[in-house]
Amino acid sequence: MTGLLVSVRSAEEARLAIDAGVDVLDVKEPARGSLGTADRTTIAEIAALAADRVPLSVALGELVALADEPDRADLPPGVRYAKLGLSQCAGRSDWTQRWAAWAAALPAGVLPVAVAYADDHLAASPPETEFLAMAARYGAAAMLIDTFDKQAGNLLTHWNATRLERFLAAARQVHMPVVLAGSLTLPQIERLLPLKPWLVAVRGAACQAGRESPLDPARLRQLVQAVHQHGIASEPATTARHQ
Repeated sequence: MTGLLVSVRSAEEARLAIDAGVDVLDVKEPARGSLGTADRTTIAEIAALAADRVPLSVALGELVALADEPDRADLPPGVRYAKLGLSQCAGRSDWTQRWAAWAAALPAGVLPVAVAYADDHLAASPPETEFLAMAARYGAAAMLIDTFDKQAGNLLTHWNATRLERFLAAARQVHMPVVLAGSLTLPQIERLLPLKPWLVAVRGAACQAGRESPLDPARLRQLVQAVHQHGIASEPATTARHQ
């Protein structure tokens, strides 16, 4: 079964998403890019609100922006997943080791999520096959397929159904849960649900007028209803491999 992840940028938006019944809450600042990091105060406020109500994910930007020796991430209690992108890493020989070092430096209880960009030619990121092998080797909790350039189309602009099916099959072979994102609209989400990813992730589709505008309660409810018609995803399959 598939669940719905919604990205929020404030405690007010987090309340709307929780009340609508989202399965995973995500914190990011869309004005700062695909995986733009929110201010630590904002993350802490949302973590306190989400505690014991819904699993919480945070976007932490791109690996190339981190120091060579990453410190333990300054994350508040209640964060369950952390995401890091690999733009500008194609051709670098050390990206797998640097990602593994970042994942190992996360606070206890925070699980790393590997992010692959469907528009890897624009992101200059490693291809998904290399990323999947790395994610499985270093114990990622899940793998997110997103888009880097939000002006260059959505997930289905870059990957057709055959490529998605092939990737999801490969991920299942190594027991890797997959989240599908990338400027998805409701009709596109309904096309993807039969593929049974762990989650579909949205921001813009739940907003009033684009990903940097406020969340819209009616759109949120519509998205939750559409995804949950196919059954509600269970989280234990994602975390059991790390226990």
